[in-house]
Formats: sequence, C-alpha cells, structure tokens
Amino acid sequence: MKLSLRSQLVLSFLAIIVATAALVAVLANRITTAQFTALVLRSSRIRANRLVPLFANYYAQIGSWEGVELLFDELATAQWSQHGHGRMPPTMPMMGAAGPEDERLVLLDAKGRIVADSEGQGNPLPQPLVDEGVRIFVDDQHVGTLVVASRVGTFTPNQRTFLIEI
Repeated sequence: MKLSLRSQLVLSFLAIIVATAALVAVLANRITTAQFTALVLRSSRIRANRLVPLFANYYAQIGSWEGVELLFDELATAQWSQHGHGRMPPTMPMMGAAGPEDERLVLLDAKGRIVADSEGQGNPLPQPLVDEGVRIFVDDQHVGTLVVASRVGTFTPNQRTFLIEI
C-alpha cells in the first residue's frame, strides 16, 4: 500500500518531532544531573571548609592524627543530637556544620593516605574527589585534607529522588 505524499509528509514531520523531543529530554536530563552534581560537590566543600578548623585544632593540640577517630565519633554523636536524638556534647559547639548523617567524612594525611573514614571503608578515593577536598594547614604546613561527600561517588537517597522527580 502506497501512502499519499501528504501522509508521508505528516509521518516525516511526526518522526522529526518525536526525535527532537527525545533529544531535548535526554540533553535536559544530562545537564540537570551535571549541574546537580556540581551543586552537591560545592555543598560538600562548604561543609568541609566549616569542619577544617576543628581538625586543624585537633592536629595542633595532638601533633599528629593519632586518635582522630574519636573526633569522628564526636561528630557522629553531634549529628545524632542535632536530629533530636539526644543532647549535643558541650565540647562540640560548632557541629551544626557537620552535615547530614548520610555524608561521609574522609581524612587524608599530607601524603594523601586515608587516616580516618566515617564509614570505616578506608578504600582509596578517586583523584577528582580528593581534589574537591579541603586542605588542612597548621602553622602554614599542610597536614591533611578533609573530604566530605555524599556517600563518596553516589547520591544520597534524597538526592536520587530529587533527580528522578525532575
């Protein structure tokens, strides 16, 4: 069965419209995901900047990262307290900067080795993520880097939901 010229034109235009709409949807999704990822990285960097003075003070007092896991435990306790589960320890006055429970803190020494990991994984971090970390200085000497990330390399459940819903 041969279609009339008019039918062929209508089908051609319809195919072009569908292909264009699909392309726009794919590009919009990729752009949104890229921009949201950049926002998450900036947000993590801001949290790290807020926590760096705490870690620098710890290093200045102790002279090394020995026992820094206790500081991680105090941060977790402060986060627990912030969410209505108890009282915030008096030694942690600025822990409003700690961020949500689903964020991972990773402390690297000056040579880039993992010293402490809030999730206890100790797995090496991808270099782009390390580059997003905030360097810690004590007496103008680089002593470490703090990386704050949403599950390092993945989105949190709330962030995934946001991306799905847009």
